Amino acid sequence: MSYIPNAINKVTTEVYDAKISFSGNTSASDYLTIESPLFSNITLTQNSDNLVLNPGYYAISAAVGVNNTNSVSNNIDARLEIDGSLVGNTASSAQLNKVGIDAAHASLKVANGATSTIKIKVTTQNGTTSINTDYSSLIIKRVAL
Repeated sequence: MSYIPNAINKVTTEVYDAKISFSGNTSASDYLTIESPLFSNITLTQNSDNLVLNPGYYAISAAVGVNNTNSVSNNIDARLEIDGSLVGNTASSAQLNKVGIDAAHASLKVANGATSTIKIKVTTQNGTTSINTDYSSLIIKRVAL
C-alpha cells in the first residue's frame, strides 16, 4: 500500500445557520423570511426571503415548524426553490400518522462564475397556520469547488 501525502485534498466545510419566520398566517405560494444568521462563515448575499449563493457544493436543509390550533387538518408543506424551480423533498407539518417535522433537503452545485438564489416556499396550505420561528431553521453546508 502506498501513501502519497500530497495527493490528499483537504476541504473546509462552511456553515450557515438561521431561523425562518413569517409575519401573520401563511398561504400557499408564500415565501418564508430568512432571518439574520445565528452563525455563518459562508460568503453570500442575504435578502429578506432569499439567499444568493456563490460557487461551491451545497447541502441545504429547511425545517419549518408551525403554530397550530390543535387540529391535524391545519398544516403546510414547504419546498426549497432554487433559481425559480422547486427542488428536493417536501417539508411537511402534517401530523397524521407521524411524529415530528419533516425538513426540506436539497443538494446543489453552483458553477464557477455563476450564482444561485434559494427561497423557501409554502407549496400547500391546509387550515390556518403561522410559522413558529423557535422550531424553524435553515442550515446550509458548503465546500469549495
